[in-house]
Amino acid sequence: MDSCILQKKREIFMDIKERNYKEMKSAFETEGLNQGPWTSWSMMHDARHMAFVLSRYKFVAKMLEGRKRVMEVGSGDAFGLPIVAQNLCEGGYCTLLTGKANFWMITENGYRF
Repeated sequence: MDSCILQKKREIFMDIKERNYKEMKSAFETEGLNQGPWTSWSMMHDARHMAFVLSRYKFVAKMLEGRKRVMEVGSGDAFGLPIVAQNLCEGGYCTLLTGKANFWMITENGYRF
């Protein structure tokens, strides 16, 4: 290949990479990710466990793809709920229901989501 073509491809790639980096950086500066207590503990003590949790949510999201309404029972701090919500029909929604109707947890999850 001609070195001019390779140079042009490299410049285009770096342009895209730089633009994506700037978008991510501005998103992280303006938006934060507030994790619930179970997720925070798991990340600090057994980060690999989070990969298993998220893989289960990914599996469920595929199973429920195209549905309009989803209710999660016993969700804890509902860390993986956005993964499920991404696969719902447009206008669909997720509902949280904790096992013991813990008011604090429902309020906290409502704030985060």
